Amino acid sequence: VEEYVTYVKDVYAETKQMSTYLLAFVISDFSFTQDKTKNGITYRAWSRPELVRSTEYALEVGVHILNYYEEFFNLKFPLPKQDMIAIPDLSFGAMENWGLIFY
Repeated sequence: VEEYVTYVKDVYAETKQMSTYLLAFVISDFSFTQDKTKNGITYRAWSRPELVRSTEYALEVGVHILNYYEEFFNLKFPLPKQDMIAIPDLSFGAMENWGLIFY
């Protein structure tokens, strides 16, 4: 939009039908590491830029767990991606949303 030159417009893919309480957004200047599962699901671990190398183990475990559950239940993960984010001083410990896990 020309009159708002300092704004950024994001467009998202249409999601599968879900409960509204599962929707979440994070606005940050965080960095991420990423990998893919055996079935091609993009998995990202987000953190403050100075700690991004500390996410490598969490990413490895997250990918392994998603692969394990897909095989164990013989059920494909229904989303094209899974993100997890380490948020400093998160008061409620953790929160799971569809495609985004807060710690």
